[in-house]
Amino acid sequence: MPFVNWQDDPTGPAYPGVPAGYCTHASTLFLPWHRPYIALYEQILYAYAKYYVDNMEFKDKLYDRYTQALQNLRLPYWDWASDSHLPSITMQKTIDITVQGDNPDTTEIKQIPNPLYSYAFTSKMAMDLITSELQSPFQNKWSLRCPDVNGVTHDEIADSQNASVSHRAGIFSLMSIDDFGEFSNTAWSPGHNYDSLESHHNTIHNFTGGDQSQVPEPSNPVTALPVSGNMEDLWSSSFDPIFWLHHVNVDRLWAIWQAIHPGSTIDAELALFDRWTKAKYVDTKDTGDSHLEPFHKNKKHDMSSYWLASDMKEIDSAFNFSYQYPETPFRLLPNRKALASFANARVWALYGPVTEDRSFLGKPISGAPKVDEPAKYRTEWQAFIRAKRFAVPGSWSIHVFLGEPPKDPAKWISAENRVDSVNIFAPRNIASCANCQGQNERGMDVTGAVYLTDALIKVLHHLPEDKEVSEYLKANLYWTVAKVSFLC
Repeated sequence: MPFVNWQDDPTGPAYPGVPAGYCTHASTLFLPWHRPYIALYEQILYAYAKYYVDNMEFKDKLYDRYTQALQNLRLPYWDWASDSHLPSITMQKTIDITVQGDNPDTTEIKQIPNPLYSYAFTSKMAMDLITSELQSPFQNKWSLRCPDVNGVTHDEIADSQNASVSHRAGIFSLMSIDDFGEFSNTAWSPGHNYDSLESHHNTIHNFTGGDQSQVPEPSNPVTALPVSGNMEDLWSSSFDPIFWLHHVNVDRLWAIWQAIHPGSTIDAELALFDRWTKAKYVDTKDTGDSHLEPFHKNKKHDMSSYWLASDMKEIDSAFNFSYQYPETPFRLLPNRKALASFANARVWALYGPVTEDRSFLGKPISGAPKVDEPAKYRTEWQAFIRAKRFAVPGSWSIHVFLGEPPKDPAKWISAENRVDSVNIFAPRNIASCANCQGQNERGMDVTGAVYLTDALIKVLHHLPEDKEVSEYLKANLYWTVAKVSFLC
């Protein structure tokens, strides 16, 4: 939002007057599209910072400090796979900065609104658009997380909800998947029975945006109307500053996977999700040759200058945008084997099994740290979930439990026996969106997985045999569906 052409993009919208943004969710284009997106955002952020530094009123020692800080300015990332708590800096309403005093020889500390806490909308049109999109009972003047009916952000709820999820085992497992399509996105295809990076991405969106314990009271649906924060809404999520910390981490995890799996291909996938320039996807596929509208390689901004998905398929694309991650140092690029080995070692250090018995899918990943004793193997148990993306309007969740879930849906998210959740991230206004209705009619399926092994060990107090697990799960595996971001 708003649904307008970006960067003088010459392509027109497929549905004039109908929401159909540049959306590549549940598509093989999901990761390739977001790479130039965050690179562009970082460039714009740097340009604004440089403007303010260059136009500082006093050219003294403070100017030198800001100039040095400018050289180190890059988008940060939130590694929610290591620690799913919200970064503390994103929950502070204000921050202190050093500014110039009344004369060049003095400085002082000034308290300002924290730009990583919330974004204040600068026009009534923006406020009206967001208020309408989120179906809020109040005027949205700034981005919100897990808001109540009075429009008050509750970061503590977003923090506790995210802390209830562990992405570690999932990310570790994903790094061993060779196929890009299976690794990257939630769109189901025959034989695609895996978790995906996008599925973890969805959980961060849903649990940061909306209070999952809000349940409308049927007897008084208006006053009890649950409201949604920006991160839970597909069209307006990027207005929350934490969106960028989240998506840089998504790109980082992809870059690590690219380092481990050089030479991967972006295979054609049937595109079931319409975007800006596409009206119908009958017999049409997203491929490595697909345009990444509206991002252009040069200033011509014509139809021949789009970045293509295949331009992003190797880790070189990150280096070509002039950035690296700690796990993918540019210095190792000339030796791809060394780069893969280094990235693998970092994966093990950050996300490797923490239980006494090491967990492998098949065989140990190449580059895994050596241990003094032979590795122990175990079967990894997952609850693989395949669902209709638009079975419920907007974003929704499937919670998995070992044991019967609480009768009160408001207690599902905090239940001790909830293992984890698979989250579906989708547009809210399907009734007023022609292309969303078309996707629903075509019956789009999405996938995700909940990792059960560590939870089983905790419940059974030992590493169980396969037969014991099967019998236990038949008797104790439960799941629920939760839709809480607006009144159904």
